Amino acid sequence: MWITNDSTEDAVWRSAASGAKATMQAKGGDAAETHVGDLIPVMTEAFPFFETFAVECKRVRLLQWRSMFNPGVKCNIQEFWNQAVSQSACRIPLLIMREDNGVDLLAASTFLLEGVTQPLSKWIINGQDVSIVPLSTILNHVHVTKFVESARLYRKAIIGEG
Repeated sequence: MWITNDSTEDAVWRSAASGAKATMQAKGGDAAETHVGDLIPVMTEAFPFFETFAVECKRVRLLQWRSMFNPGVKCNIQEFWNQAVSQSACRIPLLIMREDNGVDLLAASTFLLEGVTQPLSKWIINGQDVSIVPLSTILNHVHVTKFVESARLYRKAIIGEG
């Protein structure tokens, strides 16, 4: 409901392919411009958000936080972020992740999140500044319009788009 300013709760669904189409198209050399990420808009109210963002969702038994401190050690958080970036198809990647019995977390560009909240943690993943916040912080304290506006500022400052 947050994405549509509380107008409807049916505007976003989990993709039936859940990233499979984007992966298949990327392997074939074509960017998946219209179908990216694990969540898709099914009502026009959600289109502006999904024209800006690609959302990847992960739920795992354990997020490998300690591995983030050891360069060269495999870390599922880094793998999830890399997947979100590679499948974002010119959109800004957002990663929602949760470990069993944990809270939902949002990973995104530090620049984007610092425009709307104080990050819980900051990391460098493949040269990109990435911050992680509880998803509830965004949903309960940041208006979707401010979040999208922060994304526009991010694109302008980092990517060079207006």
